[in-house]
Amino acid sequence: MANSLEHIRKARNNEVFATIFWPARIRYADWAITVYFYAAVHLIEAYFATIGIHSNNHWQRNQEVAKRFPRRISSHYLRLYRESRRARYEVTPVTKVYAQSLLVNHFQPLRAYLLSLLP
Repeated sequence: MANSLEHIRKARNNEVFATIFWPARIRYADWAITVYFYAAVHLIEAYFATIGIHSNNHWQRNQEVAKRFPRRISSHYLRLYRESRRARYEVTPVTKVYAQSLLVNHFQPLRAYLLSLLP
């Protein structure tokens, strides 16, 4: 089980990796959404590690997020979860504008909130 710092490092690696897809290569906006979602997963798990919780799967994590965070925060995470699934499994193209709105309106506020909770 990873500790908080290991999860933070993984989240940062994901964010750096996402820049390969975004914004320079607009064709891969769907992958940018997916990678930013996994950065959010690791930030959530970093916080959970500080309170002695570890999620074994998305369902369990989604339940803990809904229970432990204010709705305005949990809604950001759950939106990223849904949109990353859509980006991975549906064939509908993801536009640059839509991906940018997810990044700015959901990932960045979630990231800022979670980092404010971490030591």
